[in-house]
Amino acid sequence: MADILNSARKVASILANHSFEVLFTGRGVLDSLLGHSPKSVELVTSASPMDLLQIFDKCGPVASYPNRLIVSVDNDHFEVVALGGGYAGTYSGKDFTINSILLDPFSGEVLDIVGGKQDLQNKIVRTVEPPATLFQKDPLAIIRAAYLIASLNFDPVGDLVDGVQHNRDALSRAPMRDMKGALERVFFAHYAPKGIRFLVESGVFLSLFGLAGRCKSLPSHIASFHRAQNYMPTLYWAALFQEFPISQVSTYLFQLQMSSQDTETIKHIIADQSKMSKAKRMSQAEIKRFVRRPHFSLSILLQEALFGARNTPFLKSQIKEYTEVPPEDSLFPPKLLDTKDLMQLGLEPGPVFNDIFAALEEEQLSGKVRTKEEAEKFVHTYLGD
Repeated sequence: MADILNSARKVASILANHSFEVLFTGRGVLDSLLGHSPKSVELVTSASPMDLLQIFDKCGPVASYPNRLIVSVDNDHFEVVALGGGYAGTYSGKDFTINSILLDPFSGEVLDIVGGKQDLQNKIVRTVEPPATLFQKDPLAIIRAAYLIASLNFDPVGDLVDGVQHNRDALSRAPMRDMKGALERVFFAHYAPKGIRFLVESGVFLSLFGLAGRCKSLPSHIASFHRAQNYMPTLYWAALFQEFPISQVSTYLFQLQMSSQDTETIKHIIADQSKMSKAKRMSQAEIKRFVRRPHFSLSILLQEALFGARNTPFLKSQIKEYTEVPPEDSLFPPKLLDTKDLMQLGLEPGPVFNDIFAALEEEQLSGKVRTKEEAEKFVHTYLGD
């Protein structure tokens, strides 16, 4: 992402032209040192917040961080730490050592006063300050630690693990919507099972959702989703909450500010799991209704993660069978009669029409009605004519 680096250097040049010191830091520096293209770049400068507001037309504060501002250049947005004096090279970062390595935007010189380069070489995640201090003032740093582990395949140092275990209850103070986004980053990271295992073993889910002993299999479930290359958030949340009563799931999803549509999808995926064990006893119409639901592919993936291939071969065969047949036998049979047809049969419009259409579709799904003539005959029979 050379463009974002070029834009970041423009910000740095503007600050340097105003006689302020400026350095790159954060995940962008880490990615560069790892040989990856940075997706974001953070800057630290000796300028003050007021200086930034005066220099840049597009500039605004970051909520809860008075010395952090967002500067926009060339449609790219950069978080800038405004020290308001002092040497930018003494900046020790805000959370983890590997996120706190400094890089001169012009010479490329690396500056490191917290041991981040060594931790990078050792592939470990360590906090800049004592873990308890960081987590008490910034609880979401716990989830960010899991993200570093999950995205880099690094290991947490011992005091980081202890710090999470003893301060995990601080997460109750973090906004749940922010928690949702932070956890989804962990879900979709390249080494997600490792990051999730860190959260499970540290008791984080226990503190967040009361998942006592219920998340031990979550890392393996997520590994199976990754193998299937499915990254739908609703599937991952369904795996997290699949052992809970639906009413309790609704409460947690509301707290996470999940959308109504996603909430319903997650609840359906969870409810589908018990139904799958009964699939072979379903009628043809029931199976068709079951497998044609829009979220069914996600339900199948969770079922395979939970129980292997115990129930899914039969259901997959039904999907294949009912999608490779003539339209009248398919999961979505064509409508044989409409309102006008029913009126021509002498019926008065009313709620009974909906009942007739539902019953007629049942007959079509069961393979008992295939033509318009059979549909008209069924209507007469249904009404007792």
